[in-house]
Amino acid sequence: MGSPKKGIGDDGDALTDDDGVALKGTTTMSDEIKTTEGRVVGNWDGNSVEDLKQEIGRINQMLASEGKGERLTAKEMPHRDQLHPDLQNFNAYPLWGCDKEGSCLVGAGANRTESAEKVLSFSLVEHH
Repeated sequence: MGSPKKGIGDDGDALTDDDGVALKGTTTMSDEIKTTEGRVVGNWDGNSVEDLKQEIGRINQMLASEGKGERLTAKEMPHRDQLHPDLQNFNAYPLWGCDKEGSCLVGAGANRTESAEKVLSFSLVEHH
């Protein structure tokens, strides 16, 4: 039996030894959704932007009812590593995240789903 490779596994999780301990040199992407104050208020596993949309809606309702002024920021969502490299600094409108199927959650209200290709084509037009 060969030793595991360093890095991230095909499932996006850090490679681990037989005891479940992350191997040195591997990376684990956090699923945590944090407020502007750094408080963990939710999770997203990067699989579906529909799940992200529902989670952001739930969190925004919770934050509004608390009235502390905390909010979410699109650029601080988990799994930014799934964005196309040309979208890492995209700022024409909020880009909350893209899932593994190529759908992206966009818009100030985190309520619109667009294909990564559509967002990318808009991004490329903006840069010419």
